[in-house]
Amino acid sequence: MEPADDPIPELAPTPSPVPQRARVVPVATLLLAASLPIAWLTYPSTGDAALTSAAQGTRAQLYQRAGALPLPVVSPQERASALDAMKLPAEQQVVLEEQLRAQNTELVWLTLWDDCDQDGDVVMVESDAFRQRVPIVHAPRRIAIPRPKSGVVKLTGVHDGGGGITIAVATVTGKVAMPVMVPGQVLGIPVR
Repeated sequence: MEPADDPIPELAPTPSPVPQRARVVPVATLLLAASLPIAWLTYPSTGDAALTSAAQGTRAQLYQRAGALPLPVVSPQERASALDAMKLPAEQQVVLEEQLRAQNTELVWLTLWDDCDQDGDVVMVESDAFRQRVPIVHAPRRIAIPRPKSGVVKLTGVHDGGGGITIAVATVTGKVAMPVMVPGQVLGIPVR
């Protein structure tokens, strides 16, 4: 055992008298704390249903006003790990690497997450020949994609966990909430 692992002896604190009323509070607190997990388990989850039609309309309007979203470029230092994380078939990866070397394309970061209730939403991300199925969770998920020649990244709704597929995208200027989607819907996101 190393010296740092040795327990350091301490004196036990001297108990002080506790007024009778102060003893009741911890018991009430324990009873309340014990009932919270039961209430949480029995409370029905609304999923994204809590997003009103007015809020959905606002999301769509703000998305329209945002215009082409500026996505951050994958730096040369990050390129190798970004390519590995894309999990492309070998022949596709070779073609993409050749395009990158010839500067015919560049990789950009697409960061997305569920900005409402994490309820199992899934989308398909498409940029030129690249496609990836992405489960949407609360933690932002950053994926490398080729900057699309068309200037549009396609998101296709795959699965709605409840109340619509709710996604936000991080850009170099901040967060942009996407319009609420349904399975099968394709959303073309202009990017720059």
